Amino acid sequence: MRNKIRDKARYERNPNIKKVTESNIQFTKEFKIKAIKDFQNGHLADDIFLKAEVDISEFEPGYPRKSIDRWIKASDEYGVKNLDNERRGRSRSQKFKTVEEELHYLRTENEFLKKLHALEAVSAKKKNTK
Repeated sequence: MRNKIRDKARYERNPNIKKVTESNIQFTKEFKIKAIKDFQNGHLADDIFLKAEVDISEFEPGYPRKSIDRWIKASDEYGVKNLDNERRGRSRSQKFKTVEEELHYLRTENEFLKKLHALEAVSAKKKNTK
């Protein structure tokens, strides 16, 4: 998204929008499903957003297409019923039963990385001495 949302109140009244913050708009599951169907039926992503009364000039170029592509991927991966759960950012692939278990994992990982960096330093020294 380029800037802050200019007319937050207008988007809050839009039935296609679930939630609006100063810098983000979250669309309803129903809109996402309709957008996917329209896109797969040949409609342009920009036109789908404009028809839903979303001012695409407030977004980075290509935002409507990227959003619809993300929704298609999410619906293929998690099912249409889970489209209302935004999954942006890093997913936490490691699940720990206790804080102690996570702490042990992180300490082990840090030790491994220290050893890796030491090996890289030795390797770099060998290259420089040749």
